[in-house]
Amino acid sequence: MLCNMKSKMLLFLVVSWGMIQGQNANRETPVYTSLQKALEAEEVLQLNLREQHIFQLNDSLSQLKELIFLNLMKNHLEKLDSSLFELKELEVLNLKDNKLSHIPQAINELKGLIRLDMASNDISEFPVALTSLKKLKYLHFSENYLVNISGKIDGCKSLEVLELQSNQLRFLPNTIGNLKKLKQLNLAYNQFREFQLAWTDLENLETLNLEFNKIQNIPEEIKNLKKLKVLILTNNELTELPAKFVKLQNLELLILSNNNLSHLPKELKSLKKLKTLIIKDNNLSEEEMARIKLELPNCQIIF
Repeated sequence: MLCNMKSKMLLFLVVSWGMIQGQNANRETPVYTSLQKALEAEEVLQLNLREQHIFQLNDSLSQLKELIFLNLMKNHLEKLDSSLFELKELEVLNLKDNKLSHIPQAINELKGLIRLDMASNDISEFPVALTSLKKLKYLHFSENYLVNISGKIDGCKSLEVLELQSNQLRFLPNTIGNLKKLKQLNLAYNQFREFQLAWTDLENLETLNLEFNKIQNIPEEIKNLKKLKVLILTNNELTELPAKFVKLQNLELLILSNNNLSHLPKELKSLKKLKTLIIKDNNLSEEEMARIKLELPNCQIIF
C-alpha cells in the first residue's frame, strides 16, 4: 500500500511540474484582479480575471495595450471576442477550463505569445492559426476533444512543451518530428496504438508520457532519444521492449506498470542514470525480478 502511494505521488509530481511552472504571474510587477481598476491605472502588464463568472469579454479590454499576462481561467467563455486579439504584447494567455469550442483565426495576431493554455475546453479541431506563432514555447491543450493535429504544427518552431493528454488522438502528423526544441511531450489518455517513428526524431526530448494508450510495440529507433530522462508507459499493451532500449543512457525515471511484460532487455546495467523503475502489475517471474535488481543496484525498483 505504501509503495503504491509513493509511486502515485512520484508520478503526480513528474506530470504536474511542467503544468505548474510558468502558469503564475510575475511577482515583480503588480497583478490586477479587476478590469475596472486596471483601466484606471497608468500601466498594466498583468491581469488575473480567474473565476469571475465572465461569459463575454468586455470590449474595453482592448485598451490595455501593454498587457503581457492575462488569466481568464475558470470562467464561462464560449467564444473569444476581437478585443482579445488587439493585445499585441501578450506573452501568456490562460484560457483553461472555459466552454470554448472554437479558436478564431485572429489568434495568429498574438505573435508575441510564449505560453498558451487551452486545456479543459470543448475544442475538437486543432486551430491551424496557432502554427504561425513562432515564439510559442508552451502549448497546453489537454482535456479537449481533438481527433487530429495539423500537419503544420512544425510551424511552432520554438515549442518546448506540448501537452495533448486526454483527447481522442490516434496519431500525430510526421511533421511533429521537426520540433527540434521540444523537451516535453504528453500524449497520455489518448487512443495511440503505435509508437510513431517520427517521435524518435525529437532529439531534445526529455520527458515523454504515453500512459493509458494501446501501444503494443516500441521501435528500436527509440535509442535516438538520447536526452530522454522520463518515460511513462503505464497501462499500455506492451509485451516486450526492444534491445536498443538500454541505449537511453540519460533515463532517470521509467514507469512500465500495467502492461504484459514478462522480461526486460538484457544489459540493463547500461542505464546507469536510472534512479526509479516502477513496473507493477506485469508478468515478471521471480527470477526475472531478481535479475533486474542485480543489474540495477542503485535504482529504486517498485514491482
